[in-house]
Amino acid sequence: MNILAVVPAYQRLGLGAALLAPVLKIADKEGRKTFIEASQAGEKLYRRLGWEETGDTISLDFTEYGAEGKVDILLMMREPGAGITL
Repeated sequence: MNILAVVPAYQRLGLGAALLAPVLKIADKEGRKTFIEASQAGEKLYRRLGWEETGDTISLDFTEYGAEGKVDILLMMREPGAGITL
């Protein structure tokens, strides 16, 4: 999986968890850790599914390209079987 996004009007309906469920089931079965770069908008979902912050963030500053401000991206890791059962 490369990018996961849900249109804002459809967020908080369980779609993100439903999209992640098959991938996490495979990772858990194979005993694999999973790593994500999480936006602040997705952080609550990812925590519920078992990801934890690694303590590192990536900060992107788009002001030099004419956009406003910076975006911080959390680096998160999930141990096999962590979080809610899907």
